[in-house]
Amino acid sequence: MRAEDVEICVGNLARTGGEAAAAYIKRYAHICELVRVTLQSEEALSVAAASSYFEQISEALADSYSLTPDKPGFLIKSLQSYDLPCAAERLRALSGAGGEISDYVERGGKEPERPGRISYFKSAAADQAFDIFASRIKDPSLSYGRDFSSVCEDVYYGRSEFCILPASNSADGKLPVFYSLAEKYELTGVDECSVTYRDTETRFVLFSASLPRPGGGDSVKLELRMPHGTQTQSVVAAAGYYGLSCDGADSMPTEFGTSDMLTFSGTVPSVCDLLFFIQCMQIKYDITGCYAVTA
Repeated sequence: MRAEDVEICVGNLARTGGEAAAAYIKRYAHICELVRVTLQSEEALSVAAASSYFEQISEALADSYSLTPDKPGFLIKSLQSYDLPCAAERLRALSGAGGEISDYVERGGKEPERPGRISYFKSAAADQAFDIFASRIKDPSLSYGRDFSSVCEDVYYGRSEFCILPASNSADGKLPVFYSLAEKYELTGVDECSVTYRDTETRFVLFSASLPRPGGGDSVKLELRMPHGTQTQSVVAAAGYYGLSCDGADSMPTEFGTSDMLTFSGTVPSVCDLLFFIQCMQIKYDITGCYAVTA
């Protein structure tokens, strides 16, 4: 292998890369125009109404793929991973849809200045987790539960604002039973910490009955759970388009089958873009946790 030959190959790749970038810029303009002509007006839309328009846009994009049937399948998938998030992003911008999603993610909730009672099932490791969470809440108080279900019930029935559950550990990985318990009582993770006890590191999550605005800046970590299926790939691709990092993908058993647990990190606006895209795609999902990212 000669260095001169490698240099020629690199130059050729650089040129084709530039051509591909120019093609995607043109494609972006055409998708923006498709979204514009599909909308009947520029009045603000609900997410549900925007989802109906998104379906029409998706069908038009599918028609464009079918006009050139000689395209290989991998190329179609590559185009879809760009086109659909792009269309959703433009649809949200033109229609003003997704405001309720932003409110959902950003509305007031747990903040360092807000007092709250914390329920948890007592153990040496959980005691350490309580000390960490309590240091982030003004005037915290505690309530011991007789088991993990009872601490979730305390939050569900309004006796406590928060409860603590283990979410994973270094020995067993993710602990699905506790995520299922949180889902049963409609709880969402709002803070997290790690505790090491007897050579086992356990990640504890502070759960609440509502999703708070993440404190500490724009960067957040989002945990989503959705039914296992091929649409998971579309969600991961869209997250990359919106600038989110996919930090984890786990398969978890549920009462009715298997679900995918996806973890993303990025800015609050990017999270809102992703949630809007998922709703436009009509994918069922649950937010299992939303945490501030600290440096």
